[in-house]
Amino acid sequence: CTPALSSISQENKEDTGSPRVEELLRRPVSDIPDSSKISDLPALVYPSSAASGEKMNIENPNDGIDYELLSKDRTKCTPDELDRIRKERNRMHAKRTRDRKRIYMEEMESIIKTLEDENKLLLDHHHK
Repeated sequence: CTPALSSISQENKEDTGSPRVEELLRRPVSDIPDSSKISDLPALVYPSSAASGEKMNIENPNDGIDYELLSKDRTKCTPDELDRIRKERNRMHAKRTRDRKRIYMEEMESIIKTLEDENKLLLDHHHK
């Protein structure tokens, strides 16, 4: 228990308050929401026929990425196709970076909202 939480619980021993307040006061520090608990996006998997030796029969998501272009055998590509592949890969990585940031920001907003609500509840309980 942190010193602040322990002082709140000691001051209010006679007034147990709501079950939610008691739950928050007894919660281990490891259960407090923080940004280190935000999960990462799954690893990128490049559809490459050259790596597997055969065409992949995987349903490509409708995310605007040209997986057919990315799956071409680069040893048989023209310089123009290699340039298009490089641009598509760059576009795919940029999209993934934007998606990762969006997901991170949504998770952080959720954590902040939870902590603000808990903080308000504890402060209200403390000032009774």
